[in-house]
Amino acid sequence: IMKEKEEKREIERKGLKHQTKIMLILCIIALLEGIYNFSKSLIKIGELETIHRQALCGKGLIAILLAFVIGKIAYNIKHGKIYTYKNADYIFYAAFLVFVDNEITERLLDIDTGIVPTLTWIFLLYISYIFKIGVHMKEDEDLTI
Repeated sequence: IMKEKEEKREIERKGLKHQTKIMLILCIIALLEGIYNFSKSLIKIGELETIHRQALCGKGLIAILLAFVIGKIAYNIKHGKIYTYKNADYIFYAAFLVFVDNEITERLLDIDTGIVPTLTWIFLLYISYIFKIGVHMKEDEDLTI
């Protein structure tokens, strides 16, 4: 029985390693998008209206911050700190950043993004809240044992 449990834990660890790698790839993509948008806003100073330059600059900074948040979550998962209040807060920050990015796109760039970004940040808010409840329940269980 102990051997089976060890094998199961090893499979779970391998799964976490793959998920962490995927998160880091997403982090790099978000970082590159942020750098691209930020540099695009600086390069096309004469071609774009001020509001569009500011929107692109803002979207670039948001992508960079989102990359940082995803990276922090991936770092915590890699080091075995999965169910923590920090990760729940990072998920909340990601929801806020997606919300702000959506607002910049719709209000400043006048592009209709549809319902998907709105559902995304609402979903992330729920995940953050559920995560905090789970962390609280885990702490209660640890105290009970």
